Amino acid sequence: MRESCTSGSERGKPRKGLTYLPIKAVDDQTLEFTLKESCPFFVDLVSMWVYFPVQEATIEANGDKWTTSAESYIGNGPFKVTEMKEKESFTLEKNENYWDAENVTLEKLTYRYILDVATALTAYENGEVDGVRTIPSSDIARLKADNAGVYTAPSYGTVYYDINCSVEPYDDPLVRKALNLAIDREALINNVDQVDGKPAYSFYAPGYVVDGKDLTEGRPDFGLSSTADVEGAKKALADAGYPDGEGFPTVQLSFYSDDNVKKIAEAIKEMWEQNLGIKVEVSSADWAVFYDDVQNGNYEVAAMGWSADYVNPMSFLPLLYTDDVTNNSFYSNPDYDAIVDQAKVEKDPAKFGELVKQADELVSADYPVLALYYKSNNILLKDYVEGVYMTSSSNIYFKNAKVLEK
Repeated sequence: MRESCTSGSERGKPRKGLTYLPIKAVDDQTLEFTLKESCPFFVDLVSMWVYFPVQEATIEANGDKWTTSAESYIGNGPFKVTEMKEKESFTLEKNENYWDAENVTLEKLTYRYILDVATALTAYENGEVDGVRTIPSSDIARLKADNAGVYTAPSYGTVYYDINCSVEPYDDPLVRKALNLAIDREALINNVDQVDGKPAYSFYAPGYVVDGKDLTEGRPDFGLSSTADVEGAKKALADAGYPDGEGFPTVQLSFYSDDNVKKIAEAIKEMWEQNLGIKVEVSSADWAVFYDDVQNGNYEVAAMGWSADYVNPMSFLPLLYTDDVTNNSFYSNPDYDAIVDQAKVEKDPAKFGELVKQADELVSADYPVLALYYKSNNILLKDYVEGVYMTSSSNIYFKNAKVLEK
C-alpha cells in the first residue's frame, strides 16, 4: 500500500486533535520533510516508531480503536494482522501488498500473550511455542549450557542509577566517584542480575559506528574497573571530607517495584556499606510514583537506565544536558552543553564522532550517574527457525524468517 503525509496548509485547516508537520509526498517513493533547523541525524531519528506511517482514512474511520481489530489494523510491513484475540493472541499472515512480498517466505505467525515469563519458558520447553521474547534471568545460564536456543543481541542502552547532582553531598564529583568505585559490576552482572551485560563506566552505550569504528572503541575507563576498587573508593570519599565514611549522611537509595531491580539495589546497599563504611536505606514505589519523584528531584540515588529510541548518540547526550527534560540527574556543565550544541548541527560524520567522544569523556569523568552495565537482549528460538534477527533498538524482524522441517 502507498502512504503519504501532507502538511496542514495543503489539506486545509488542521482538525482538532491532529498535529500537522511540513511533510509532503514528492512521488510514490519520496517524502520531503521541512525542518526548522539543521538536524544531520534526522534519518536516524525517523526510525522511531512515532514516525511510522499510518493510513489516514483508517484513523478517521476508527479513531483510537483502529488497533483493536484485525479489520482496521492497517500496516505496510511484510505481514498483515488477520486475527486478534484479546489477551490471548494475534495472528499475522504474509502481506501480498508488501513491496518485497516475493522474498517473504513465512506464511503465518502467531503471537501468544503469556505474561508470566516462567510460564512462557515452560511452553517453549514443552514445544508449545517456537520462540519466547523474554527469558527469566535465572534460567539464561542453564539454557545456554543446554543449547536450548538462546539468541543474544546487543542493545543500545545502559543500566545505571541516577545520582541527584543538585543536592549535597552528591554535588561533589569526589563523592560520586567514590560511589562508582565501590561497585563490583561483575558481581552484579553474573551473580545478582544474571544477565548478558558488559560492565559500564559511562552512561553512553556502545553501538554507533563511524567509518567502521564504534565511537566507544578505545574509550578510557575513567578510573573505574569491573570489580570494586575499595581503596580508591575510600580515598575519594576521604578527599571529599568523609574519612572511612565518618560524617556521611545515610544514603537514600530508591528503586521501582521489580524483583530484579530490588536485588540490584540490595546488592549495591551491601557494597557501599561494606566498602565505604556508610549507611544506606533502600525504598521502593510503583513506577508512576517513583518516576514522578525522580523527575522532580525528590531522591538522592535512584534506579534508572536508558534504551535509546533511535540509534544515534543524540539519543543519549541530552540526558546530561542542562535543564533537558530527560536530565533526571540535574547535572549541569556549560562546557558539556557547548559540545553537545556543536554535535547537534555537525554534518561531517567524522567531526560529529569526535564531538561525541569529547562530550562523553568530559561528562563521564564527573561521574554524574552510577553506570552499571550495557544492555543486551536475549530471546529463545527453536533451531528449526532461521532468519529472525533483532536490532539494537530491541525490534524483532521476521521478514527473512523460515521454518525448517521439525
